[in-house]
Amino acid sequence: MNFVFTHILKYENGLAVYGIICCHLNNVLTFWSTKLEKSLFLAENDFHNSSIRHIKWFQITDELSWLLVFLGNGQVYVYEICNYPHVQNSFSLWLDEDFACVKNILLQNISNNQCLILFTKMAYVVIILYSLTEKKIVSTKREMIPKTAIIPGFTFIKDKQLLILVTDVGKFVCMYLSTTESEVNYTINIVSHNFNDKVKYFTCNSVVFSKNQCMCALTFQCNMPRYSKNDGHVRNKVVLCTIPENLVELESKILLVNNYNYGDVIDCIETLRINKINDKSNELYEVDRSWLDKCPIQNLKLIYWKIVFKSKKNEQDETILQELQMLLHVRFLTSNCNEKKKIKNEEQYYYRIMLSNYSQKLPAEYILVKTDAAKFIRSFTQADHTYFCTTCEQMILTFTDYTMFICEFEHKELRCPVTLGPLGIPYLVCSMCFTMANVTAKNQSCVWCFGKYIPNKLLH
Repeated sequence: MNFVFTHILKYENGLAVYGIICCHLNNVLTFWSTKLEKSLFLAENDFHNSSIRHIKWFQITDELSWLLVFLGNGQVYVYEICNYPHVQNSFSLWLDEDFACVKNILLQNISNNQCLILFTKMAYVVIILYSLTEKKIVSTKREMIPKTAIIPGFTFIKDKQLLILVTDVGKFVCMYLSTTESEVNYTINIVSHNFNDKVKYFTCNSVVFSKNQCMCALTFQCNMPRYSKNDGHVRNKVVLCTIPENLVELESKILLVNNYNYGDVIDCIETLRINKINDKSNELYEVDRSWLDKCPIQNLKLIYWKIVFKSKKNEQDETILQELQMLLHVRFLTSNCNEKKKIKNEEQYYYRIMLSNYSQKLPAEYILVKTDAAKFIRSFTQADHTYFCTTCEQMILTFTDYTMFICEFEHKELRCPVTLGPLGIPYLVCSMCFTMANVTAKNQSCVWCFGKYIPNKLLH
């Protein structure tokens, strides 16, 4: 047997049914299905006399799948399968016998009746527009990237119809696609980067893009000759680079995160951090308090972290950060009060003291925020609570520091920013910024970032 290819066919009663395609040394393909570790032979097909290099399986629609067969002579064929493993139609993607392998391939539906087939061979990128209703290739375009021997990787950003290629010298090439019913066109733009000197004598041989396509890792192999086995000057390199923000709409993806699932945008946050660290413009943020007063909480958090990530902060930045930190906490506390059906007496007291302190410090332009805070300050007027220092048992006199309780002898005790009560052990940590919170805040959104409070694994 030459190789085995496995893919998921469907789900039955929650269990995956796998399709297994075996390529034998005589280039015969045998088709099997497997469920619960039981395999069933289905069919055998002798598609080609030429050797089969590898195959790929793509799910085009709920009913239609494509089996792509890549031959050793460089040809590429597609077999349309609706009722696995029976082939309904076939066509060729590449008929030239150039003996070059397809380095990358991607299928992308652009409408209910059209899809794009994108692949690279050597220095060529091939763009094919295929009609799913007419079952034929509508348009084919080939473009050779100059001064390139091979294209080690690419990614496609569907919302912008943008194909980003990475060449063997580490250059990024953008192809903006536009499609009609009968044709596909494109424009090309070279993206500049700042690591040319680091890879001057190296060749890029592979590329991996992150989940949201906002950053990628490039591996480089030294192309200088080795004169002996002990030549220690020849090394390989891995370069981590970010894609320009305007190409991937970085901030839009961060703002769309749902259910405080920071893991969905972790690469976007990291890209934002890298970009801000490398930003030498020293741009000053102009505070528009009337907009901050009513903007969505996600936008407020994004502004806060854009300033936090700056490598060099001036005095104005630090002042704005303190203001945004208070604003975020007030918005969080008032939102909590609105959502809770019953609030304990001690929590009411903590909330009243903290909201009163914030209301005095925040500028008058925050009309809506201060109005919401005042409503709960009035509601919790009767709340009273006494808390004693756990070290000396003296009464705590001030509750205006959200991070900790401090008694008159300056003993300190960590405080939860969610409940404003003692932190206690075990405690939770934010999945993004690692701030701590009480166990009662499990899976609740973080006060200041896009993460949520989860169990601290170091305590388990």
